[in-house]
Amino acid sequence: MRSQIDRASPRTVALASTAGGAGGVWRHIEDLGRALEHEGIEVILGLLPSAVPLHLAAADAGLRWTPLHRTVSRAIDVWHVHLHHTYDAIALAGTAARCTLGPTVITEHLPRTNASDERLAMYFPRTRGARAAKTAFKRVQYALADEVIAVSSASALFLEQRYRLAPGRVTTVHNGVSTAVPADPPRRGDRQLNVLAFGNLAWQKGFDVLLDAARVSREDWKVAIVGDGWQLNALRELARGLAPGRVQFHGWADDPRSHLLASDVVCMPSRWESFPYGALEAATLGRPIVGSRVDGLDEIIEDDVSGLLVAPEDPAELAAALDRLAAQPKLLASFGSAAHERAKRFSLSRMVRATIDVYTRACWSRGSWRANAR
Repeated sequence: MRSQIDRASPRTVALASTAGGAGGVWRHIEDLGRALEHEGIEVILGLLPSAVPLHLAAADAGLRWTPLHRTVSRAIDVWHVHLHHTYDAIALAGTAARCTLGPTVITEHLPRTNASDERLAMYFPRTRGARAAKTAFKRVQYALADEVIAVSSASALFLEQRYRLAPGRVTTVHNGVSTAVPADPPRRGDRQLNVLAFGNLAWQKGFDVLLDAARVSREDWKVAIVGDGWQLNALRELARGLAPGRVQFHGWADDPRSHLLASDVVCMPSRWESFPYGALEAATLGRPIVGSRVDGLDEIIEDDVSGLLVAPEDPAELAAALDRLAAQPKLLASFGSAAHERAKRFSLSRMVRATIDVYTRACWSRGSWRANAR
């Protein structure tokens, strides 16, 4: 006989998001959806009708989708909304509509941004009263939700402190990847150090800091940038002025594996993060990472063991870290092996199991409420 808690486990789950295209949020939803179905849980994706690339990706993944608004009133056990933007009005409306129908779970994929963090907001003009309005927005949303998930411990702490939530209100469920990948540590030999930076070419990612680091570096390393985004042309111009001949742009790659294998070290000079998949992918393949000391990266990278952590917005410190690896090539293999081992802590199976545990807790709590109400 199944226990009462087992009976509270979900049989049907809607994974909802207003994301419009591929990225970390979609990667998470696709991996989670396929794994939940493997566990015998029926999954329906709630997507915007305009998110055509994701409709096609869902079909390729063997997952069913329906317009997001239709999932709100659907007879399902758990409605799980994935926020790619923390102040998502559509998601808030859905959370409000679902609160009397069944358990709702929220995953905050990038809660700390220039819109939510005062430290980052200094770079952008602020509207008077915006902080108070945004604080109220999030407190309402969290009050309506049964469970809140953050994808890193630092992000969970930020949410609790920023919105004055009770300790433990936010559960950490780290992003996870398949760790059944053999390590392939870099074998540089006598050649020039190959530094790889990849992802969305946006101000958040700090590619401009890397280019400035190349300008002030003492060692002669080269940079490959893989990605696309609104900063591409500006970064090309910056590279020509700061580090002529040392930077090559490769454009977008759906699968960066070949670029990772051709690299010696991955650089992630981000201004903010939560728990980036790119760092997990690099570590899984045995690539050391030089990254900013920001949310998520400081959990993936063990400083001076599997990589190096530097202050964000500090090209001199970033240059010194990369110069050290260029001057001490033996560190690459030891850091790479340690990165591969550390990545095993963040497996896809752990992510899925922890998420199901959150669902079960939400269902059990809501079931107990209904029992007490009768």
